[in-house]
Amino acid sequence: AEMADSSASASILNHVPHSAPTAERKTQVVPATLSGVVYHDRDQDGQFGSDDTPLADIEIHLEGRTQKGEPVNRSDRTAKDGTFCFADLPPGIYRLSRVLSRGFIAGNASVGTVNTTPVGRVDDESIAGIVLGSGETGLHYRFADVRACGLNGMVTSDDEFHEDGSNEVHFPGARILLSGTDDRGRTIQLAAETNQQGMYRFHDLRPGKYNLYATAGPGWNAREVRIGDKGGHVVGSGKVSAIHLRSGDIGTRYNFRMQGSGVISGRLWSGDEPAKDLVIRLRGLDNSADEVRRITSTDGEGRYRFVDLRAGIYRIEGCVDPITLTPGDQIIDCDQVISPNGERGV
Repeated sequence: AEMADSSASASILNHVPHSAPTAERKTQVVPATLSGVVYHDRDQDGQFGSDDTPLADIEIHLEGRTQKGEPVNRSDRTAKDGTFCFADLPPGIYRLSRVLSRGFIAGNASVGTVNTTPVGRVDDESIAGIVLGSGETGLHYRFADVRACGLNGMVTSDDEFHEDGSNEVHFPGARILLSGTDDRGRTIQLAAETNQQGMYRFHDLRPGKYNLYATAGPGWNAREVRIGDKGGHVVGSGKVSAIHLRSGDIGTRYNFRMQGSGVISGRLWSGDEPAKDLVIRLRGLDNSADEVRRITSTDGEGRYRFVDLRAGIYRIEGCVDPITLTPGDQIIDCDQVISPNGERGV
């Protein structure tokens, strides 16, 4: 009996099924991880340094597809230290983007590394093409944001600037032109118009280097400009250049004073014929008590013209009555001048 039992046991052992071949076993997939940081890039160098500030509670979006083609869409919010982390990701290819915090504009995003190798590309305001394999970890994917900048000021038409704002005549409808280059190397050209209080404002500017120029249409020229609190250089009488704006800078008190630009013109006759090639002299005092002396010659039809005159009182040789010019006056004719003995122009 014992031999029979032994024989039966051997038979049973011989029929125990073998394990499946190794090639038929399923490959174990280990989840991947993707992390990074969002920060205020104060010095705009694209590097997360000690002078920069982490941005908390920023919404981060991750989208992509697994190696099997299945869509993946997730969201996270940055912690107090500005970091975010997407764990338990299936192997695949992904894109990261963030929702800008109020008052911020996109700075420079930077690609991180997967197993110490840079993986991905900056695509507009996102980081795309991040390929993660089984168990791989993506680190240091960074979004460097900057604060929006601005420039503002006032346009007046008084004779001089007043620090306390007294006696200023507001100039509505003046056109302020802004030009320059932003921190991404793009050429910027914008325009603003002063309101009823003579104020203008440019907002949501990127950090960069800018110029301001004031114009007010026919009859007016920018006479003087005051440099605001972010510096710059006065160019001529109506332009300030090289205003450097860093992240969050709001340049204020870039003020312009407009001066009426008058024109005095007329026509001279010698008998019934136009008096051509005659020298015409204009003298007078402008409203700043500065003496003005101008000279021109009549054209072939006996016409003459003095332009860009400030408000003041002027006299043309041979004209009996003085001419009072107010800001913006365009043409005051003195056609009755008869100057047959006028000097001929050279």
